[in-house]
Amino acid sequence: MYAMQKAHIPKVRFELPTIDREAKVLVMFLRSGPEAWKKHIYERHPELTVALRGVTDVDEIYKVCYVHARRFRHDHAQEFRKALRDNEALWHPIEEEYLKTLREHFEIDYPSHRRVMRAYVSMVPMYPRWLSQWSFNVSYFQPDRIREIACHEIQHFLYFKKWLEVFPETTYKELNRPHLVWMLSELVAPVILNEHPEFSKLLTRKQETYKHFQKIRVDGKQPTTHLARMYRKHLRSGAPFESFLREIWEFAQTNKEALLKA
Repeated sequence: MYAMQKAHIPKVRFELPTIDREAKVLVMFLRSGPEAWKKHIYERHPELTVALRGVTDVDEIYKVCYVHARRFRHDHAQEFRKALRDNEALWHPIEEEYLKTLREHFEIDYPSHRRVMRAYVSMVPMYPRWLSQWSFNVSYFQPDRIREIACHEIQHFLYFKKWLEVFPETTYKELNRPHLVWMLSELVAPVILNEHPEFSKLLTRKQETYKHFQKIRVDGKQPTTHLARMYRKHLRSGAPFESFLREIWEFAQTNKEALLKA
């Protein structure tokens, strides 16, 4: 069993990203990923639909995104400052409880050098995370979603630390899209937040996985249905978290063809 240590609990620091960072993240989503992600950006930033029409060169796309981000941040400066404060105010009451419970549940300590996790209050309407930095985006548009977004993204950081302890042969690239290890982490993250009694009480809405994942079927059911059943069984058993990871990895490998169709 995991022995509770007096190790530190990191803090989440909220910041406004630089204009360069905003532009690069916009480019990242516009040039890769499902069409639904691009559509979501264009819905939030319709000016980009016109400005990027016919533009294919990546440097030119970046320039357009940079100009738009600079203008948008200037025009909405007061709203961004308010969103920054609102995100902080809604997150901090649950921060310590969530991070401690996550550490105990996953049975692993936070890295000793990770004292801060940066949360960027962004104009980008998706919420990427950067494993190498332990940083992630949260919403300028919907500060009320901070708890679900932060809980989800922070879970990934400690989940993958535990994963690499259990499966040390995993390569770093497998922790990111479109690999099976990454997909499994995205499928199981909302299951853990929904089904764990300590986590679910901190959130005000049911967590869901990506819409394009919801189309997948394994034995006629969504993968999250199977994972939720396995997770509830795991919680009842009191077994180490490692055993749950091994069980769901076997499930993912057995159903790899169906899962990777998404």
